[in-house]
Amino acid sequence: VYGWNVDGQQGIGIQDLASGASFRVTQGTVSEFSPQWSPDGKRVAFLRHSGGITAELMVYDGQQVYRVDSVTGPDWQATFRAGPF
Repeated sequence: VYGWNVDGQQGIGIQDLASGASFRVTQGTVSEFSPQWSPDGKRVAFLRHSGGITAELMVYDGQQVYRVDSVTGPDWQATFRAGPF
């Protein structure tokens, strides 16, 4: 999993290390960053920020991206913790 930045737009992508194939999880219409794999390797958490002091904690499950929570403050970081979403 990686973050990309093209012409000031930030997004999230995934690359298969065996085949080298990659795809964008997001299109970078807002600032998306700090991708982290879940411990089981099935999901990716990342942050989405469109202004202000709050970012949204997002998860990609292999098929869709959905919002899980909001994070407020200057020290944003996407992490997985025990428990259901």
